[in-house]
Amino acid sequence: VCKDKVTLIYDTMHHSTQKMAASIAEGIMSEGFEVKMYFLHEDDRSDVVTDVLDSKAICLGAPTIMNKAYPSVGDIIYYLDALNFKATGYTKKAVLFGSKGWGGGANKKMSAELEAAGFDVVDQFDTIFIPDDDVLDQCYDLGKKLAQSLKDE
Repeated sequence: VCKDKVTLIYDTMHHSTQKMAASIAEGIMSEGFEVKMYFLHEDDRSDVVTDVLDSKAICLGAPTIMNKAYPSVGDIIYYLDALNFKATGYTKKAVLFGSKGWGGGANKKMSAELEAAGFDVVDQFDTIFIPDDDVLDQCYDLGKKLAQSLKDE
């Protein structure tokens, strides 16, 4: 049974994705949902997966590096795929976000990999370089919108 909880997972190179993660979390919490937030540079991936198991959704954030997601985020996607969420009969929603320097590409690749792992990617958002206040407001709204969509489940 899934709780009214979202697991927010991210990594960051220059704190841009971290700032976005905090704003998304605030939006989710504004709708009364619990948020478990994990910074992959510091937190253990087994702890991450434990919280994903009873969450209604995940938010996954990564900076783009050479048109791909940051390596630690690729690692957690591999782990989630190995757990075979498709077999649970419940499709968790996922929102992707991140920062990029020029061409991007991480969200598109993460989306394909998460869909293959049994998640329903319902939204994606990225920004160029450092998020300004307008971008952070959009991140807040992204989190709020996700939580609102989960209330009926």
